[in-house]
Amino acid sequence: MWRCVISLTGCGLVVNAQCAVVISLLQNVDYGGQIPSGLEDAPAIIATGAREGFTLGGPATAESKCVYYYEPDSDALGADPKYDGKAQFIGPDWPYVEADSNCTIEIDESIPRASVFRNPGYVTISTYDGLLFGGLPLYFYPDDAPGKLLRVYAKFSSKQF
Repeated sequence: MWRCVISLTGCGLVVNAQCAVVISLLQNVDYGGQIPSGLEDAPAIIATGAREGFTLGGPATAESKCVYYYEPDSDALGADPKYDGKAQFIGPDWPYVEADSNCTIEIDESIPRASVFRNPGYVTISTYDGLLFGGLPLYFYPDDAPGKLLRVYAKFSSKQF
């Protein structure tokens, strides 16, 4: 239920808060031998500068990494018009992409001008400090490396973005 893309705080230690999150596209992605069907040439959506520290999804990073959304979050968004972007996944392997509410969101020039990411209000920060794309909270996979995606699961995705 995870697929590649770019929160809960209040109970965790946050270190080295960043105040500019950059969203960009990475072309020529190395999927580490796990090329997902239909995504062979798809770019990855990357977040850089997110807040480092503990999340209920695991330890988060400010490094440039592919971001993912979780399908149960998408189901919650579709089922409840009042869904507030609260991440549904809890566990050690999928940290939330977080930022302080006063941080800026920068859309890199690699994102096409006509992209939905450039629409006002599409990329936001939730009341839980989670970065949202179209109302969906985002996650990192901690073992992904710059330019290399190691996890592409059926329940996680970026293709919908």
